[in-house]
Amino acid sequence: MRVDLAGAVVEGGDAAGDRFESIENVAGTGFDDRLAGDASANALTGNAGDDVLDGRAGNDSLQGGAGDDLLTGGSGADTLAGGTGSDTASYADATAGVVVNLASGLGAGGDAEGDVLSSIEHLVGGSGNDTLVGTADANRLLGGKGDDTLEGGANADILDGGEGSNTASYAGAAAGVLAQLAQPELNTGDAAGDVYLNIEHLKGSAHGDT
Repeated sequence: MRVDLAGAVVEGGDAAGDRFESIENVAGTGFDDRLAGDASANALTGNAGDDVLDGRAGNDSLQGGAGDDLLTGGSGADTLAGGTGSDTASYADATAGVVVNLASGLGAGGDAEGDVLSSIEHLVGGSGNDTLVGTADANRLLGGKGDDTLEGGANADILDGGEGSNTASYAGAAAGVLAQLAQPELNTGDAAGDVYLNIEHLKGSAHGDT
C-alpha cells in the first residue's frame, strides 16, 4: 500500500480508491508499505513488512513495526522507532550536517535536531558534514556527501563515508584499538571486523592505539 498525505495519493491494497481529507495519521498493512506524511505532525505506523516511512515536515512519530524498515523523519523533532528487524534511519535529504547517535538515541543539527531514535541499527547521512555513531550491535553507517565522521562502536560495522574526506572514529572505545585502513583484517578492539568504504582518515581512542 502507498499513501502520501501531502499529495493525497492512495494506491494499492484495501486503500485503493480511498480519498483522504484532514488525515494526519496512517497505519500500514502486514505487507510492504510506503507511507508519507505532510507538513503537519504525523504518526505513521508501518506494522509488519519492510516499510518505507517519510514524515516530511512537522514533529512526526514513525513506528516501523516488524520487518526491515526505512524511516525518514524530515525536518522537525521526530520520533523514529524501528521496531523488530534491521531498520535504517535516513537523513539523505538533509542539506545541513547532522549528528545522530544511536547509542544515546538522540539527534542534533539540521533535520536531526530534536530527533529521538530507538531500535535503529543503521544510519544514512545527507549532503552536509555528518557525525554518525552506532551501538554495540553491528551497524551500517553511510555518510553520503560531505566530510563525515563515522563511529561504529563495538562489533563488526560497515563504515561507508561516501563522497568527501571521511573519518572512521574510535573516540568512544573503552580500550585501545588497532585500526588499519590498508589491512582491516588485522584490526582489534572496537575496530575488529569493521569494513571501510570511502574512508580516508582514522581517529583513535583515549587509550593506547596502534
